[in-house]
Amino acid sequence: MHRLKQRMPSCTVTVACESWQIKRMQDWKTSNEFWSLDGVKHLDGFVEPGVRWEKLASAYDDGSLLNWHHALGTQPALIEADLVLSDNLPQILHHRKDALLMGSFLWSDILGSAYADHPVVKAFVREEEELLQAHRPHMICVGDMVMDRVNENTKAVKMPWFCTKDESSRHHEKNKLHLALLGGATESLTNILLELARELVSDHSITVYLPAPLLKETDGVAGIKLFDFSPQAFRQMNAIVCRPGIGTLTDCVCYGLPVIALLEPDNVEMAHNARRVESLGIGVSIDPSKGRERIKKEIEQFLNENSLEQASEKISRLEGNGIDATAEWLIQYFNRLK
Repeated sequence: MHRLKQRMPSCTVTVACESWQIKRMQDWKTSNEFWSLDGVKHLDGFVEPGVRWEKLASAYDDGSLLNWHHALGTQPALIEADLVLSDNLPQILHHRKDALLMGSFLWSDILGSAYADHPVVKAFVREEEELLQAHRPHMICVGDMVMDRVNENTKAVKMPWFCTKDESSRHHEKNKLHLALLGGATESLTNILLELARELVSDHSITVYLPAPLLKETDGVAGIKLFDFSPQAFRQMNAIVCRPGIGTLTDCVCYGLPVIALLEPDNVEMAHNARRVESLGIGVSIDPSKGRERIKKEIEQFLNENSLEQASEKISRLEGNGIDATAEWLIQYFNRLK
């Protein structure tokens, strides 16, 4: 949206998101610049509670999964907009049949696979499938990562990765590897990452970096340092060990960092992303259920063989600039509507 606003300064952009999401990105220069632009507005409190990943199906019994979108139908900003773009949420089609979607997965895939027998989830999956069949919307996605049912149920608009490739030179230490262990916005891998960090630093050729919340839990173990998500931090790494969410993978593509993806078997998006990491040749997928000793061994095999170098070469070749490509596509699409 920031790039689109730059290309079309006179347009008004209204974003329906939660205030905590804006606060969470307040240390990101692009986010601050976007929210300070004239004509940028915010609708708060309309998408939560709503469609989300929960570890227990009973969390969906509150009704929000099916009813969250009803309030959107009363919003003039939505009803009167020339163009509506919804992030992975087809329910917007109840209110705007011409809405566009954006994302590389469908929530009906994720929740339907994990909780196939739960009545609320079954109703949600049925609703989403009926909406997609009735309207078959365009869905902007990362072409390298798009899931099969996006291709099957939408008009997938495949884009390069949503990043500008970092071209800064790297000066890695000889005979010393730097690994960041990142769990994304979920706590599902917290214990595994903490145990793995302690295991990896026992090999004195590896320095491990953790985000601040995880670092606090290590009690000052030598060899474990802070990862602050700055460009400088990414540039110092040799590889990233992570839950393979699209945001973390995009950072890896941006900085040309091989991926050691920790598979999350009960989440089909994470499992799909981990498989794509391997099929693209940009890293390796590891099943955490094998235990930390096995995980450590597989990581060390990847790092000590020429796999790391090969993955680094392949990830450096992936195409970026998906943000610019998407802004251009949206402008052309909007002009066709006139």
